[in-house]
Amino acid sequence: MRSLLILAALLVCSGCVGPGKSGAHILKPWTWLSHREASATDRADGKVEIAQGNRDEARETLIKAAQIEVHRADLALASAPDSRPVVVASDAASNAASALDQAVGPLSVDESHKLRGLVAELLSENAAVRDSAEKRQQSDTRALIDAGLRLAQTEGALAAAQSDLRMRQDELRKAFDRENAKANQFRAMQWTVGGLAILSLVAGAGYLYIRISSGGLISSLVGGIEAFKSGRNKEDPIVSDLLSKLSSSLDKSDKKKIREVRATVA
Repeated sequence: MRSLLILAALLVCSGCVGPGKSGAHILKPWTWLSHREASATDRADGKVEIAQGNRDEARETLIKAAQIEVHRADLALASAPDSRPVVVASDAASNAASALDQAVGPLSVDESHKLRGLVAELLSENAAVRDSAEKRQQSDTRALIDAGLRLAQTEGALAAAQSDLRMRQDELRKAFDRENAKANQFRAMQWTVGGLAILSLVAGAGYLYIRISSGGLISSLVGGIEAFKSGRNKEDPIVSDLLSKLSSSLDKSDKKKIREVRATVA
């Protein structure tokens, strides 16, 4: 039983048995060293993805609000009296509106209708109508400002998440370096254990060969046969058959050694 346990330990250390080489290996302790850093890196990477999503959403909201503001200016300038500054501003607003429409898609029919109504009310001669429209315009302007603040916040959060991810990646690289160092040490130990096992087998085989060559094993064999014969009749068929089989399995050298041992015993 002890021999089986030793053999199993040698097989495990040599990597002949056990799970596959991919991923963490229960019999390869060095693969455990980077687990904590790898998990932290995965969490940091997830936070970066979330921050990027929030940033992109805030950017889209801000661009949409800016698109509405530019279209509002373009509509208002279209109703302004002709002058050189108005022409310049109108061309700029129209170009900017077209560029934003291309970037994020044109305004919907409902959005265009509401915007035209708002501009018409802002330009109305009726003070009450104009006052109500200005309040709605202030609400739109507040939304634009909030979108800008939201974008700044999400960009700051993204920068912080990216900085944390870089730090976690540095820690993971260090953990991988430690893992590789431990793996090299363990491989060296495997070679050492394997070499010792081979040397033990060679030494055992050499010892057995020496015992056989020196006649020690032959002496033990002859002693056992003599003890067996002394307890039974020499004419016993079992004894005769055993001696016959033994004689047929030995070569001349072994038979000579047996005769020498028997002569010594006698």
